[in-house]
Amino acid sequence: MCFKFASIKLFRWICDNHYQNIVKMCVPVHDEFNLECPKEMAEEVAAKLVECMEEGAKPFCKRLHLGADVDINDHWVH
Repeated sequence: MCFKFASIKLFRWICDNHYQNIVKMCVPVHDEFNLECPKEMAEEVAAKLVECMEEGAKPFCKRLHLGADVDINDHWVH
């Protein structure tokens, strides 16, 4: 459920900022997102991804902070 909540938050952020076809949610696997975006947006997208993942866990992990990692390479943020 954490991943589903994070997916909803991330998708809403993409839509609210009119980033459809700019930030692409590719190949979600288990508890990992693979996003494609322009290089100049990678840091912004990475920060938002971490925020969404951590926010998605809050309803289920009330006593423990469930963090998230991010990796940026030439074509992906994951």
